[in-house]
Amino acid sequence: MSNGSGNIVQNSLHLHIARSESRSRKDHRSHRTECISIQDNARSIPPSHIAPSMFNRSKNVTINGGSFQVTNGNSVYEHRINGPGGLELLTKRVAHTAFHNSAQRIDPPRCHPKTREGVLENMFEWIMRSEHRDEWILWLNGAAGAGKSAIMQSLAERCLACGSLISIASFFFFKSDATRNNVSGLVATLAYQLIKAIPEVSNDILQTIERDPLIFDQAIESQLQQLIVHLYLNLPAHLRRLLVVFIDGLDECLGHIQQTTLIKVFGDIAQKHSVPIVFVVASRRERQIEAAFGKEHVTGVLCTIPLDELSLAQTSSEIHLYLTDKFDEIKKTHPRKQDLPPNWPQESSIERIVQKSSGQFIYASVVMNFVSTPHTLPSTQLSIIENIRPRGATDRPFANLDALYKYIFHIRKLHCVSNTVPRDAYV
Repeated sequence: MSNGSGNIVQNSLHLHIARSESRSRKDHRSHRTECISIQDNARSIPPSHIAPSMFNRSKNVTINGGSFQVTNGNSVYEHRINGPGGLELLTKRVAHTAFHNSAQRIDPPRCHPKTREGVLENMFEWIMRSEHRDEWILWLNGAAGAGKSAIMQSLAERCLACGSLISIASFFFFKSDATRNNVSGLVATLAYQLIKAIPEVSNDILQTIERDPLIFDQAIESQLQQLIVHLYLNLPAHLRRLLVVFIDGLDECLGHIQQTTLIKVFGDIAQKHSVPIVFVVASRRERQIEAAFGKEHVTGVLCTIPLDELSLAQTSSEIHLYLTDKFDEIKKTHPRKQDLPPNWPQESSIERIVQKSSGQFIYASVVMNFVSTPHTLPSTQLSIIENIRPRGATDRPFANLDALYKYIFHIRKLHCVSNTVPRDAYV
């Protein structure tokens, strides 16, 4: 807006409402003028002090944001009406399905009791290290189905149980979920969890967002610095406990650039050893991710745990334990447990499943979900599993898992087009 002198007036809107009321009382007239000035950066006073005639008898008035100055005689009243608050702006950008304890992640994978104990203990000890720390990023890597998400879930829950010793925030990527297959909601989700873990940081985070409502459209590095790192450093010493950030399934974040940028930003933050924040990242060992972790400023602060290097014998032993426990559970709780043979299953059947798993928990998990379906007979389901054979080369990775999935999808397709599928073949 420009005045007669060409000066620019910004952030100011003046509204003059003049209302004259005339009354005949002994030839005296009374005139009243109301002046309402709406200005940015006005000081705020309680609404109860505002002149009651401001919008007297008005209907369907909607005002979003602004500060009001009401002049009534010799009195001046000011009141601010805020736009969306920091909490509202924050929660709109939070990916609530990405929490490690999100209700949307129904029955998330966890490590079966007495499995992955060595890996979990090593990772937990790394997190809780009390002496001088040189490593600030832990990278858990392994093939699909190796159990990375189960380990991350179990570890996050164990850390959460530590109470006030540490704080945690998590983001579990998932390629098929549009709210958590990219980094757009990452920092908002972490900031929300930080508020829940340390309520004392709430005002600073929300005020930062209110001052810059478009902060979540900035670069990921800028968001992390403003909402996590900077504010965490300014906390009183007794509140500045270790913050553990869990990032699961980084390879399921769409776009190699987003993946590698995130690793670079974590490396930049980790270089500043005054920040008590550690990052625990799980992903497949894909080339672009491996290259990003191999950068000089990252390798110096990195600890790597490769699941693929665990011995096949150790992993197979844990899968055998998992299968044995699950079969015992079926025999005790399945609706058709009375129809199962007393010596079911044979040890040879368990051994064949272990062999087909090839060290990957995902195959054993899918088999047990198939066998334990409530409206089927488990012994029949197990016979189906044992008779599934992969086509082509059987030495390729996940050949048996692929064959199992193909059978399941085939049964599902038949079930959709007809009712002739044997009921014991359902999943």
